[in-house]
Amino acid sequence: MFIKNLIDLLVVMSTDYLIPAMLTVFVLSIVSRILIWWTVKREYWFCVEFEKRIQRYMNSVEKVEDLSFFAISKRLLEITFYEIFEVRSIMKRRNPDVIMD
Repeated sequence: MFIKNLIDLLVVMSTDYLIPAMLTVFVLSIVSRILIWWTVKREYWFCVEFEKRIQRYMNSVEKVEDLSFFAISKRLLEITFYEIFEVRSIMKRRNPDVIMD
């Protein structure tokens, strides 16, 4: 008897709440997809800016023996971050970065 009542309750609840549940899951998936797209777009933009600074640095270096990959990577990442986010928010130039604000 308990199992029959449980199944009846499950059937009634699923018929009443199936469409709202599906719409809720659909809307949440669309919102998460938009957030993922925005995050990937921002990361790609940062990578492009980082690549510009790497190319500029590699073209300006003449002596290659004393270069440390980790030190150069850290330095260029810090410079890229500072120039892109910090200077833009301090100087109020161009479009402000809404994520950093």
